[in-house]
Amino acid sequence: MRFFRRRTTGPAGACPNCGSSRLVKEKHSFSAIHLLDDERSVSCSHYRTQVFCRKCGFMVNDDLNNDAQHAYAQLAEQVGASRVRPADVAKAVEEARKLPTLPDAARQRDYDLVREFWGCAGMHVIPADQLEDALAKVVRGYFAEGAYRVTVETLEQGVLMLSFSTATGFRPVRLARGTGGDFVVYGQIQLYRILGVV
Repeated sequence: MRFFRRRTTGPAGACPNCGSSRLVKEKHSFSAIHLLDDERSVSCSHYRTQVFCRKCGFMVNDDLNNDAQHAYAQLAEQVGASRVRPADVAKAVEEARKLPTLPDAARQRDYDLVREFWGCAGMHVIPADQLEDALAKVVRGYFAEGAYRVTVETLEQGVLMLSFSTATGFRPVRLARGTGGDFVVYGQIQLYRILGVV
């Protein structure tokens, strides 16, 4: 894998994991893969600029310039894009509104279960009156970057799980309801970039 490294203060200014402002950009080669069916796919190569913390190694931004979105848009021009169905967003919103209120300790416990493995950058608060817009932004963002299906399920701990299927695996997002009625969302660093918080 080829990459180029240079020092930068980064778009967020500080690592959400350790607080260090010592960030570095790296440019890596990737393949955008679009599935046509179970046996056929098309792909194209592209570069992504990623931002890492020099102190702890945390990935602060997985695609600083949204290069993956541009690469998938090129593929969509050739073969057609995976389309976001309004029903996918509606189901996510409907299930989220049914979530029970979780105490802070329960939300923190669920977050801690996945934080390190997924590389989460905190629990991002979504006000209740912005839930539909935020979930639509998340679903559209993942589909714009190669997702072709989303599965929505409520886990036994009272947390909503959105699983986005891509040609290279699944991208998880979790959503929980807080005690004040607002929601928190967490997942891999891609989620925070899609929401515009990194």
